[in-house]
Formats: sequence, C-alpha cells, structure tokens
Amino acid sequence: MKAPKYVSSVTDLAQAIGLSRQWTSELFRLADHPQPSKSGHSVARWKKYITRRAEKVQSSGGEKARLEMELLRKRIQRVDLEIAELDNSRQEEIANKIAGGCLRVVDTLKSQLWRMPDELSGIFSVLAEPMAICTRFRTEMHHRFQVAYDELTKVKRASRRKGNLIPFNPVGANGSRALNGKGKLVSPAIRK
Repeated sequence: MKAPKYVSSVTDLAQAIGLSRQWTSELFRLADHPQPSKSGHSVARWKKYITRRAEKVQSSGGEKARLEMELLRKRIQRVDLEIAELDNSRQEEIANKIAGGCLRVVDTLKSQLWRMPDELSGIFSVLAEPMAICTRFRTEMHHRFQVAYDELTKVKRASRRKGNLIPFNPVGANGSRALNGKGKLVSPAIRK
C-alpha cells in the first residue's frame, strides 16, 4: 500500500508518519510545525520536520549528556582526592597508635631492665656458684620480657575492633537464666 502524499486528519497523519496520535497531537502544539495546505497535511514535509526535530534533540541531548558526564568525572575526581586524603590521615592515625603502643612496650622493658642490677645485686652476693647466678639471671630476664609482652598484649587487646553487636542473654520472666547441659545459655522459649 502506497503512503498518501496528503492527509486530512491528525489520525491519518499519525499513521502515515509512523507516530502515535498522542505524539502527533503534541507536535501540533509546537509553533514551528508544518502548516496544512489546501490539499491537507503534507506527509513528506512532516517527515522532514520530524527528522529535523530528532537531529536537534540528539545534538542538544548529546551535548548535554557529554557535559553531564564531564561534570560527573570531575565530581568523581574530587571524591577520589578526598578519599585519598582521608585514607592518608587514617594511615597516619593507625601509625601513631602503633608507635604509641610500641613505645609503651619499650618503656616497660627499659624500666624493667634498668631496675635489674639494683634488685639482683643483693641476691647475687648471697649466691656463690656461677651456675646459680646464671639461672637466677635467666629467670629474671624471662620475667622482665614477660612483663613487656603482657604490655604488648594489652595494647593489642585495646586496639581490637569493637563490634556493634549486643550479646544475647536470654532471661526468663522471673529473671533467671537457663543453661543447657554444656553450661551455655538457652533461650527461655526453648527451656520447657
């Protein structure tokens, strides 16, 4: 079936140019739409008009999309810089915490070792055998390093990540807690 050159109604025009009647009616509201002649609406002029409008929309839409993409890229760059700066400050904060903990351990060990001669001089004067002195010295050194290790364990425990979980402690209506056969708490609903 051959497409007509001129149509008289909006419905026929919509069908001839391949748009819905609603879209065609919207195009009639635009000031620059093709005006009908004595013969009716020219299908060829309407097709050219729609093609021109589509090119305008694509070119302006393309430019707008390109500018929006550029703006998004700039925002992403700025956020990346902020994250890098934040990450760097986090690294410094972590390094400072680690250094502080290490200094506490070293200070503890240093104070323990500096006190050793004063504390052990009386003990060594009583011990006559070199082997007994050596054994006592090893015991004391072990004790001093254990104190420093305990300090390191405290630092490690303090730096552990604290969760946001609240422990579940089931309590009965009378305030009692139920235990299973293995000494673990059981929910009051399961106790029966």
